[in-house]
Amino acid sequence: MEAVLQRMRGMTDHMCRKCPYCESDSDYYFVVGDKTFFQCHACDLIFRIASQEEQDRLFNYYRNNYFTDLACDQFDGKRDGIFTHALDIIEGKKKERKLLDVGCGCGFLLKKAFERGWAVCGIDPSEQSVEYAKNVLAAPVVQGTLEQFHSDEKFDVITMINVFDHLTQPWEELKKVYILLEPGGYIFLRFPNGRLHSLLYEIARKVSIENHVKKILIFHEYSLTPCFVKKLLIDCGFVDIDVQNAKPTAGNWMSSHFKKLMYCAAEIFSLVSCRKILLGTSLSVIARKPDL
Repeated sequence: MEAVLQRMRGMTDHMCRKCPYCESDSDYYFVVGDKTFFQCHACDLIFRIASQEEQDRLFNYYRNNYFTDLACDQFDGKRDGIFTHALDIIEGKKKERKLLDVGCGCGFLLKKAFERGWAVCGIDPSEQSVEYAKNVLAAPVVQGTLEQFHSDEKFDVITMINVFDHLTQPWEELKKVYILLEPGGYIFLRFPNGRLHSLLYEIARKVSIENHVKKILIFHEYSLTPCFVKKLLIDCGFVDIDVQNAKPTAGNWMSSHFKKLMYCAAEIFSLVSCRKILLGTSLSVIARKPDL
């Protein structure tokens, strides 16, 4: 009997967690590999719980091994389009002044921004990526995390591209961003569309093909939805929040055409729904810190 009760307690613990953001009860959602995700029905955050040991191991990986293992995808030019798209959106709101890129990697967004007239600064945990960026740019690039970053200067724009869903407590990072921004300054985020990726995974699981699609669906520390990100930005004091489908990265001929077709379809749904339905594989968000 005791063994049965222990299993029941274990199952209950597995099926419910407190939301790390709003502390509401959150239900078991799905499992991807060895990662169990939960969904908060109060704030719409989809999350997993990583141990402190796992968080430390991940940070050490980004600091010491990221460049060797994964930085190659920054050198093939496939991200150039998303950097250009990000700067086009930003410059529609704010003309060239001072930009901080959090998670700048090897500095290719900073390089594009500099060429377009921005004063730039970057920060990244990867030691080798930072060294590369310093060689590419005559601009300050700092090794570390946003939490460790200290600056007497304020920035007109802070960007976080494919970074936000990796953070263990993005709401704390957002508070730091708010402090570092000039009044009237903007934050720009790009991250995988958690609502779409989780929906596609759930469909794939129901027809027993999840093992075939999990490599193309993206799940990091969080699976961020438009609803949650809007709430988070509002809670942190941001205004004029604009969420839209992000342009996809480039690929080979076949994947590029498929991605463009998917993006066009997502934009049609966005248009006819007045941006209430966002089906892009990634989302871009821009929001403003109020003027004094």
